[in-house]
Amino acid sequence: MKFTNLAYLALSFVLIGCTESGSDELTVIGGETGQCSIEKENQLLFDYLQDKYFWNTQLPASVDYKEFATSSALLAAVVAPQDRFSFITTKQEYDDRYVNATYFGFGMSSESSPDKQSLLVRYVFDNSPSDQALLQRGDKIVAIDNKSVADWLAEIEAGQASYEDMHGPNEAGIARTYQWQQQDGSLRTQQLVKTSVKTNSVLHQQVFNSEQGKVGYLVVKEFVQPTEQELITAFKDFSAQSVQELVLDLRYNGGGLIQLANQLASQLAWNQVKNKTFLQYKYNSKNSGSNKTFNFSLGSASDPLNLTRVFILTSAATCSASEMLINALSPFVDVVSIGAKTCGKPYGMHFVQICDKVVTAVNFQTFNALGQGDFLDGLAVECEVTDFVNGNWGALTDPLLAEAMQYIQTNQCSANLTTQGKQHNKLSQSPLWKHGKVGTNY
Repeated sequence: MKFTNLAYLALSFVLIGCTESGSDELTVIGGETGQCSIEKENQLLFDYLQDKYFWNTQLPASVDYKEFATSSALLAAVVAPQDRFSFITTKQEYDDRYVNATYFGFGMSSESSPDKQSLLVRYVFDNSPSDQALLQRGDKIVAIDNKSVADWLAEIEAGQASYEDMHGPNEAGIARTYQWQQQDGSLRTQQLVKTSVKTNSVLHQQVFNSEQGKVGYLVVKEFVQPTEQELITAFKDFSAQSVQELVLDLRYNGGGLIQLANQLASQLAWNQVKNKTFLQYKYNSKNSGSNKTFNFSLGSASDPLNLTRVFILTSAATCSASEMLINALSPFVDVVSIGAKTCGKPYGMHFVQICDKVVTAVNFQTFNALGQGDFLDGLAVECEVTDFVNGNWGALTDPLLAEAMQYIQTNQCSANLTTQGKQHNKLSQSPLWKHGKVGTNY
């Protein structure tokens, strides 16, 4: 089975804020679950959008269903100008991403080094081919299939090659020989073969001993079904070690299932948020009767922390449900955000199956207990820090983590940093945020 890079990028980095209840169940529109004629599929899609799409009043009055070769083409043609989030995948891609958390690949993500001479490994999934080859966050990939990464990147920039050419398509059996510099300076060369990778949401957890007490560090990449148990396991350890402060790393978290963002928020500060409003959902005028308020909930989790302050590391890749977690916690605990402004997506979608496709179109906007939810330009940070990969998880050479640890010691941002403040409810006046390669896994 093929799971394309483009599809995985869409699913992992425009990860939707899904509904609070029943989010893992598809609503089938039109009674069809198999392949339909494209005209039928387009008709069902447009009928659905006219009723449930958040900006349904901005849709055209009608469309020619025969004019569009795919339902994705129709969706792209009719969505509101401000909608940079709605998309369509196949049912198989939906199952792989949200239910099974799998894809075919090497099990890693990387980014170009500033000098474009290497690829810096961002993260590696547990038990993947990359993990088995001992690749780690912070390693520098310098050559792929006997061609320097510098040459690969130059060809990609010139339009003579693609990232898929460099890493190979995400299909079982695809092989590439990587050479990388490990963090001790030694070089390692090994052939990797793509296989089915089970992604883990918790990329790292650790407890630091500091003069201020025990500090937990938790890196969460996304909120999909397997995330629930991973979070339960992590917080059992934090609770057992009597963690007094926590640094939550959401810099690569594109969102996912809102009820799991709720679970995590509740696990962080249960005494402060119990019986309090987590989020309010606002639908379009045709569906205002569906407007709902959801309280914080541990779900099936236990062993919560009862923090009054949480440090959250963010970037432009922090999106959707992860932003909702930050926004929801802000009225009740001191949220110290560090890094860069988030992507700006206060909207959620319902999973809807139309024929053999899954439609994830914007259905509602979310607001916290204070009615705040207009962070279309992203959530600003208190301590603005430029991020770069510099060592493995937990290394204090990581600029975002280092800033969080110094804040715990001093109760303020570093003097050489720009303090942005916590006001984030601003309407976007900037161009639409463009997704880079940050969300792509190989």
